[in-house]
Amino acid sequence: MAEVSLCLDMQEKFDSAEILYQDALRRLEASVGMEHEGTRWVAGIFARMFEKKARREQATKLRTQFGIVYHGAGTSSTPAPPLES
Repeated sequence: MAEVSLCLDMQEKFDSAEILYQDALRRLEASVGMEHEGTRWVAGIFARMFEKKARREQATKLRTQFGIVYHGAGTSSTPAPPLES
């Protein structure tokens, strides 16, 4: 689901992407927890989408909630997405 969100985000279909990012985060938090690298990766790309939409307060809140360090200029310390087997 996160991959679909990212595709929609890249196509600038932000409203649809936001709904799917929220759902993906909810599911990941419930299944593997907030500290899991996959959950943090989705939170990081979701925060970047907020930045693109000039919703910096929401991006900051999301990064803080998931312990993601923001370095500015569109970069943050989020792990790479987990590889699916």
